[in-house]
Amino acid sequence: GCASVWLKVSNQSDWHQLCVSMGALCAKAASPKAAQEAPAQYSWDKREVDASQFQIANLNGSSAIRLPGSVNGEQISINNCKDSSIFIFDNAAGALVDKCDNCLIFIAPTKSSVFLRNCTNCKCIIACQQLRTRDCRSLDLSLCCVTLPIVEASSDVRFSCFRGSYFELIGQFTASGMSPYNNRWSRVHDFTPSSSSVNFKTVTKTPEWVKEFAAATEKAGFALDVAEDKFVVPLTGEATSDDERCLVVLFHPAATTAKKFLKLMHEAHKDSIKLVKTVEFKMTAESCKKLFGAEADALHQAAAKGPVVGIEMSGFDAKTAARVTAEAVKGGAIHVVDDSKTIYAFDALAEQVLKV
Repeated sequence: GCASVWLKVSNQSDWHQLCVSMGALCAKAASPKAAQEAPAQYSWDKREVDASQFQIANLNGSSAIRLPGSVNGEQISINNCKDSSIFIFDNAAGALVDKCDNCLIFIAPTKSSVFLRNCTNCKCIIACQQLRTRDCRSLDLSLCCVTLPIVEASSDVRFSCFRGSYFELIGQFTASGMSPYNNRWSRVHDFTPSSSSVNFKTVTKTPEWVKEFAAATEKAGFALDVAEDKFVVPLTGEATSDDERCLVVLFHPAATTAKKFLKLMHEAHKDSIKLVKTVEFKMTAESCKKLFGAEADALHQAAAKGPVVGIEMSGFDAKTAARVTAEAVKGGAIHVVDDSKTIYAFDALAEQVLKV
């Protein structure tokens, strides 16, 4: 600031003039400091967006790939491509796929919807909050979808569980606000059902085309790992009515513990025990108390620390297999439920919390 100055003035007018002059002087003296405090502007503060990175159109017998870090949450448009391979290995806000024929398409976790229109004979691996197809036919969709997948005016659509893994995928699920445990790929809703034919079907076995898909990604320069023991999204399917069923609830750190649990189950029981469904959500201590009883105080405390993961399984002696595996896992608390009433109540609570 300005130094104090003592001057003798003859009258009030002179005093006023001195104050004005000193004020201007102080303002000039302070201006360099103010300029220093102003935030500096750099060229990299303003990221230039290359729209061509987010629009893929008119490919014919060729390929396009978007590597991690190249899309950065923008909207993706794929239009009018034929006999081509299109791989989006980065987060997008959403994706619109129009008029594609005989293409391989990979779309990494998106923050909103993936919409396929007027597409035929395409094979796609997609992770998204919502999926819709309209005026499509003969599609193979390997899917992770938070909400119920929707088909409309479409036919011969085959759904299977999401396959594939690569280093950045887990982080991309987190960035998109998705959990790989919340996957409703098989709960398809058909807006335009046909009285004479079924417009879609679900497939629990690994489709043969997945290997072809993985080979195409490697050829494009970014390999997708389709080994079942490497999958980020648990492979869930349907259980037959006579299978023994149980529910395993894993508490904080639930996702880490669930990964260990599923790995051990796959190694020991992959041929005899099926994963029916998985879910991740925040359970209150009150809800935990209602489901598991007032005596399970340790579970109430664990539920307050973070989300829980529920894993429903079926198969011969599934309950025993679940308990033995739970004892071998080191991590958060694990609770095995074997009565159908509690399993149903847990499912209903998860649906309510996730608002599916």
